[in-house]
Amino acid sequence: MTAETGGTLVGFVTVDSKTMYLDQIVVAPEHWGSDIALMLLDEAKRISPQGLDLLVNKRQTPRAIRLL
Repeated sequence: MTAETGGTLVGFVTVDSKTMYLDQIVVAPEHWGSDIALMLLDEAKRISPQGLDLLVNKRQTPRAIRLL
């Protein structure tokens, strides 16, 4: 799923609904702090209603940890 603002791509999420693995969730830096990541995460949950599996590198992605 992608997220756009004014016709410009500002984020996306990829989920394997069979394995429940959330492979990527990306938001353009100029939109960090907005609700885009939460909307993408909600879409990931819709795609994989049985749950999600996510691996996070705690030292390199503090934003990802705060999102969870």
